[in-house]
Amino acid sequence: MAPRAKAYTAAALEEAVRRVKAGEISQKKAAKEYGIPVMTLSDHVNGRVSGTKPGCRPVMSEEMEGRFSAKLVEVADQGFGLSKRLVMQRAAEFCRKAKVDHPFKDGPAGESWYRGFMRRHPELSHRTPSKLCTNRGKAMAREVVAGYFRDLGALTDGVPPEQIWNMDESGFHFEHNPIKVVCKKGTKALGSRVSSSRENVTVIGCASGAGAVLPPMFIVKGKTFKSLNSFNTGDAPPHSVWTWQAKAWMEDSLGVEWLTKIFLPHCGPQRPQVLILDQHHSHEVYEMNLMARQQNVHILALPPHTSHWLQPLDKGCFSALSRYYRSICSDFMASSRQQVVNKATFTRLFTQAWEKGMTPSNARSGYWCCCCGIVDDDDDSNEDSVDEHDGGIIYGTWKRR
Repeated sequence: MAPRAKAYTAAALEEAVRRVKAGEISQKKAAKEYGIPVMTLSDHVNGRVSGTKPGCRPVMSEEMEGRFSAKLVEVADQGFGLSKRLVMQRAAEFCRKAKVDHPFKDGPAGESWYRGFMRRHPELSHRTPSKLCTNRGKAMAREVVAGYFRDLGALTDGVPPEQIWNMDESGFHFEHNPIKVVCKKGTKALGSRVSSSRENVTVIGCASGAGAVLPPMFIVKGKTFKSLNSFNTGDAPPHSVWTWQAKAWMEDSLGVEWLTKIFLPHCGPQRPQVLILDQHHSHEVYEMNLMARQQNVHILALPPHTSHWLQPLDKGCFSALSRYYRSICSDFMASSRQQVVNKATFTRLFTQAWEKGMTPSNARSGYWCCCCGIVDDDDDSNEDSVDEHDGGIIYGTWKRR
């Protein structure tokens, strides 16, 4: 059971100690006036307890708690964040290893310790993490990422940024995720209008390291060209290509169609060109690779489950594009009760988001985050590298091109 909260504040205790020491008031009278136990006030006045803060002394020293807090932040950044229960367990283990006197016996730290620890470290907070499957955590091991950057360095040696491209796909639902809105504080349940249609459109985007953005390719679910009916294709960005597929994502012949209708006509005559793809089964198309090789276009696949860190479009453009799409759809639905996101309105709304999110600066930023250099395996002094025993994520020694 957690101890009862004190009825007095640190400021009240400090003022009472000051007045007693100055001879302005007796200890008994000060204790009654400020609501402080007589023995507590006596301990502070006579120096048996240092400081004037009420409550017990923390189990760990300030330096130990600082190291423990830093470790929690470190593992959370690597995708291995600890829950409240595990934090209390690790705290008890931390004290036992350091041979610090503690009241935890053989179990974890208690609720009262946890609340005090979080209060003393406002840099920590509770957050719901995004999903990161085990495969993704293991895929970011040093040897995997270092091997990828060696291959990337060999392919791009002497190739300017305007000839290095990244292609990726993303789905955009008519039933968008609402953005945050202003409401009464304490509201538990809050709704927001969205489309009743669960339909989605897959969009393929591509951008270069120099910031050039190619037209998008739209893939809708269907078996014939009639699937495009009701879509206002004229509202799409210039030179966009529309097609259909039974599963509404890129596979089979669509890779060849994208290469011939989007990439080759717009990438420029310079050769060689380098194209970075997510290593997903839908991108592993034999005919597309064969045609690219014939056109002196070198395709490099990202290691499996690493696109969340190494995909330039994910880091630079698509996150902004998705955010703008949600915002524009939310504003559109809020403007009138008759407005709805459907086939007739989707293209116009998406184009607004595309123009705001797929910008040259966002594209360049994505490459700077993911592809601006090569990992130097011989440099052990790199402060940004993460030891394999601490999660295995590597950021590497970057050499700007």
